[in-house]
Amino acid sequence: MSIPEEDSASGDAAVNGGATDGGQVSGAAPAGNLVYGAASASNLVSFSDAEKVQIFKALMDTIPKFRDEIRIFTPLVSLYSLIRQYSGYSDDSLPCRGGIDFFYVDAKEGNTYPCGYRGKENLGKLYELDIKKLKEKRACRDCDWECFRDPSEQVGYLIEAVRNPVKLIRNKTSEYRRLWNQDLLYFHRCSYFDGRKAR
Repeated sequence: MSIPEEDSASGDAAVNGGATDGGQVSGAAPAGNLVYGAASASNLVSFSDAEKVQIFKALMDTIPKFRDEIRIFTPLVSLYSLIRQYSGYSDDSLPCRGGIDFFYVDAKEGNTYPCGYRGKENLGKLYELDIKKLKEKRACRDCDWECFRDPSEQVGYLIEAVRNPVKLIRNKTSEYRRLWNQDLLYFHRCSYFDGRKAR
């Protein structure tokens, strides 16, 4: 695996995944910004960028050993991209498509958000949402939550391949492309994780 060993260029981040913000313990969103309580400032689950790199590397080393025994959805290409991101190469990961192609809907109130992490960006009621009128389509790398980041890395690669194939080939390493293809083949073998089918 060709992942740089340099120290993280972005400093410490923390709570369950998030961007660094002036050395703040992150999630990176304070708990009040989240739609649901999936973050904590506890040292038990708060990690520096360098620690996250080691955790993601351990997952990349472990997951392939067990994929033949149990279904493990976590795309290796997503872990690879997060390792690169937390090693100071943030442009190597594709931005999350939360608020563009994916949305989080609060079942209690019916409010729609770009994702569960960006809780201050209430887009209104789902039944009133006009996706075509949404103006802000920012490139978001604020967290490392799997919910939308993983499919964004998978689907985003296809979108970029159609939009600008030459740029994509230049910007993505051969290791990235190899892992992306490997993940896609694995998903196919698992019937794309259709819960209605036995393995």
